[in-house]
Amino acid sequence: MKKLIKILACFTLIVMIFLPIAVISIRQEAVAAESGNDRDYKIGEGNDKEGSINSGTVTDADSNTNSDANNETNNNTDTNAGADTDIDTDTDTDTDTDTDNNGGTDVISGEPDIKVFITATGETVTMAIDDYLTGVVVAEMLYTCGDEALKAQAVAARTYALYQTQFDNEAYNGADVSDNYADCMAFISYDNACGRWGQSVTDEIWTKVGNAVKATSGIVMTYDGKIIDSTFYAASDGCTENAENVWGYAIPYLVSVETIEQCETETKTFTAQQILSSYYLGLVPWINYSTQPLGEVTKNNTGRVQTVQVYDQQLSSKILRKTLGLRSTDFEITYKGGYYQITTIGFGHGVGMSQDGAAAYADQGWTYDQILTHYYTGVSLTSIY
Repeated sequence: MKKLIKILACFTLIVMIFLPIAVISIRQEAVAAESGNDRDYKIGEGNDKEGSINSGTVTDADSNTNSDANNETNNNTDTNAGADTDIDTDTDTDTDTDTDNNGGTDVISGEPDIKVFITATGETVTMAIDDYLTGVVVAEMLYTCGDEALKAQAVAARTYALYQTQFDNEAYNGADVSDNYADCMAFISYDNACGRWGQSVTDEIWTKVGNAVKATSGIVMTYDGKIIDSTFYAASDGCTENAENVWGYAIPYLVSVETIEQCETETKTFTAQQILSSYYLGLVPWINYSTQPLGEVTKNNTGRVQTVQVYDQQLSSKILRKTLGLRSTDFEITYKGGYYQITTIGFGHGVGMSQDGAAAYADQGWTYDQILTHYYTGVSLTSIY
């Protein structure tokens, strides 16, 4: 009996020591997920068309995971989107495109190289940026989209890649970008594409996408003379999202605009126990679990869910999206027969260019520059190499 008492006393002591540490760690992680510094789903959310020949799921890691598969683990330390890049200018920009000259932005002598961190091998590969961009556009967008949509994607990807070169990305081991769509842009090499789809099909894809990249070679988007943080995503219903609704601070060129694509819906069903056991929600000790799991939602100025009542707490919809694996924060919650049904429309954070929307506008005859200046408010298109 004395031995049992000693064991129980030791167990109680261990719990008293380590439980406060665990609680603090969990609270910090939950708070971080709600903060504006958590650039979740920042880029490369891709057109996740499951089963398509070039969805945003493919990287050199030959990953079978879904693009935008709620790996909301963007550890990008960039909290100054829109900050100055190494390519400076003294001139102001407007909404007009300017591809005939450098628009005041310093011109790079020749096509630059870029260092790409390959997640599967841990290696850094240096390649010409337009070669890299071909692999990005193949991985990020359906190659069957119209040429102008592919060109728009090429410029958005080039802009984002060069924007990234201003940061010291420790997670990439000194590289400029990563092939991991969860925190950068999806990428697939020509050799890996051949391994997936065969050389004949890959050559067809590479020719079409490569032509779009070449047609826009050297062109980037700038705002106030600086290369922009050109985020993009798969699809949304009716309008894009304001940056401040996702990351907590406004970015003048990332504001809500109309988008015309047709969006699919997805419905997921959860029991109260499934919600209770989910990571962020089930391990937060300050929640009162005697209340209902999901309650009132508040929506923001673009119609997306901003906060959700989870038990007795108002939590960010970003946390619920991550925890329950939802495609976007544009969702409705219903309770029926003891189950919570969450119906989501669209795919991605909704900030910047909609890839499906770009394809829809291209089908209507829009040019790539019209598409880009629509989705990125007040930008100029500038040729820098």
